[in-house]
Amino acid sequence: MSTDRDNSFITEHLALVHAIASKFKDRGIEYEELFSAGCVGLVKAGNRFEAERGLKFSTYAVPVIMGEIKQLFRDGGAIKVSRSLKELSLKVCRLRDEMIKNGEYVDPIEALSMQREED
Repeated sequence: MSTDRDNSFITEHLALVHAIASKFKDRGIEYEELFSAGCVGLVKAGNRFEAERGLKFSTYAVPVIMGEIKQLFRDGGAIKVSRSLKELSLKVCRLRDEMIKNGEYVDPIEALSMQREED
């Protein structure tokens, strides 16, 4: 495809990126960053799309765009944290919340201060 045709094809589908990015608004990442990640997904989808398969472009592009935006959330920090470590952190937070709810939780600072007093 020619560059002009590629650009017009991408421009025609920017509304798709806006619609998907708006679903992720107010989740801790600026809308402009969400939109940028979505545009990266749109370009990737445009480059890899095969019309011969009989699918609409939007059917192919939506998961690619969403994948780029979700990757932004996973990799959003300055330090890259593995998915397994993030899942473990969420599990610990859930367990802590459950312990607080059941009255079983002891504040770590309190526990350390009590331990120090015993020594």
